[in-house]
Amino acid sequence: MRNKLLLITVVSIFLSSCTREGQLSYVKWDIKARRYLDKSLKAYRLAIKNNPGDRKLIDEYTGILKVVKGDVPAKIEFAILLYEIGIKDESEKFLIEALLTNKQETERYLDNRINEATSVQDRILLYEFALKGLPDNGQYWYQLGRLYLGINNISAGIKALEEAYLNGVKEPELFYYLANALFQQGNYKEAEVYVDEGLKIAGDNVNMRRLRYALYIKQKKITLAQSEKARLQQLTKKEKETERPAVILPDIGPYKFIYVSKGNQKLYVYNMEPTGAKVIETLPCTTGKNTGPKMKQGDERTPDGTYLIISKMEGPSLPSKYGIAAYPLNYPNLIDRRLQRDGDGIWLHGTPIARTPYNSEGCVVVSDNDMSRLIDDIVVRKTFVSISEGDLNIDYNAFKKAIETVKLWKEGWESLDIDKYMAVYDEMFYSGGKDKKQYKAYKADINRQKKHIKVDVSELQILPYGKTPLGNLLLAFFRQKYSSDNFSSTGYKILYLVERDNRWYIIGEEML
Repeated sequence: MRNKLLLITVVSIFLSSCTREGQLSYVKWDIKARRYLDKSLKAYRLAIKNNPGDRKLIDEYTGILKVVKGDVPAKIEFAILLYEIGIKDESEKFLIEALLTNKQETERYLDNRINEATSVQDRILLYEFALKGLPDNGQYWYQLGRLYLGINNISAGIKALEEAYLNGVKEPELFYYLANALFQQGNYKEAEVYVDEGLKIAGDNVNMRRLRYALYIKQKKITLAQSEKARLQQLTKKEKETERPAVILPDIGPYKFIYVSKGNQKLYVYNMEPTGAKVIETLPCTTGKNTGPKMKQGDERTPDGTYLIISKMEGPSLPSKYGIAAYPLNYPNLIDRRLQRDGDGIWLHGTPIARTPYNSEGCVVVSDNDMSRLIDDIVVRKTFVSISEGDLNIDYNAFKKAIETVKLWKEGWESLDIDKYMAVYDEMFYSGGKDKKQYKAYKADINRQKKHIKVDVSELQILPYGKTPLGNLLLAFFRQKYSSDNFSSTGYKILYLVERDNRWYIIGEEML
């Protein structure tokens, strides 16, 4: 009776509020009433956390819970609260009571409660709590193990995944995560057992075979390692390029690049052909917790711009929290440094756990399952990741003009005519510590020492960059083969191009 009176009091406050605000529809009343009840329950939870010994407070809270949510959910919510504040024996007692009252409803409510949790720590707590009453739930152990690995708690992750295995989970990813975690702890023999069993289930799983190869190397099983390496090479062999269609951009492609829309929390793989770009893969991703371009170390933002993948990290050398593979990007690049944006450690990487949108420290993160689909589309030091807020709309006319700028740049350099060469450089050009005037003097001095120059441009990529405080940018990337009467070199170059009056000029350049 007392609890019903408390509930009536809450509703009365709500009704008086409605009267003050004027006539509300039934739907608005319902929404507003639920808000008041939610606030009331949150206030009780906070009060109990601060005063866990106040029995009166607890009785009032559980009474309202029972009226609002029903008997079983009330027991579960109260048990979770007790678990959170460390009264775990009593918490387990209420959970068992709920299971005995209605096991099916309890399991359904726990599933919903876990799925609604947004933070990794909240999910870990809820899985730990649920397993107190359902210790034979293999999927709970499996998800908990992945969460532990996601926060780099390797020992706890191994224990949970082993429990999942003992309780019937036979998913291929379980064997990979478990074997990889054991590898990181130096337990090679046990890791090999799980790899072998995983391969029986998954077949020719490339990630599992990479791990097996690493295990053979660590255990000095040279003959087996050589055989495994040959099998890996066979599995990862790329398909031959198909015949090119009719061209509209004859000087570029084929190449692939990745576009990340922070606004959509989506990652797109584009295949660029001379006939244009086509999306060949669309995957969910998560980016930094805070919006806007990255400005400084620790701001938990994902940068805006276009970045080269500079290396690959995978297998046992990679901490479990980064999933099956990680690709560091060249942030901060020349443009970021010019805009005085700092920080580092921006990666495209996997994760063994489910991540909600906007939930990274600045990296671009995809699930391990999706990362396994991306790996074959990435070529280190040749694949770029373009990041922006909205959708990508490629302006092919701008691409054509950018290609023309690259051609004029090449012709101007080969002509030894410094004015012709510098005509494609923007007035705001700055690279290598030199502005346009200083750079012109530097190149003119070099040209006086040359009788001829030849520049070959191949593997040309034109890539979107986006709008910046310096202007609207594109990026040109290509293999440059330079030769003159007294010097020659080969390498890859990036030209940062800025739009001015419907033309494109070089605002920065760097040799890789």
